[in-house]
Amino acid sequence: MAVNQVERAFRAWPVLTGVAKQRGTITYGELGAAIGVHHRAIRYVLATSPPFSVAAGFRARSNFIVF
Repeated sequence: MAVNQVERAFRAWPVLTGVAKQRGTITYGELGAAIGVHHRAIRYVLATSPPFSVAAGFRARSNFIVF
């Protein structure tokens, strides 16, 4: 079965925006734990998330996470 990165990005979006609203940082490991994905797979999730940024009125970015 194929992995649905869009669905993972959808789950990651509220986590990322919550951290951004707090002006905080989050690691790949922390984001992975929050959405139930191994930290090494987070890069694929982030590659899918720019459309969510644009739809929410933000610039397309994939550098939300500091590791």
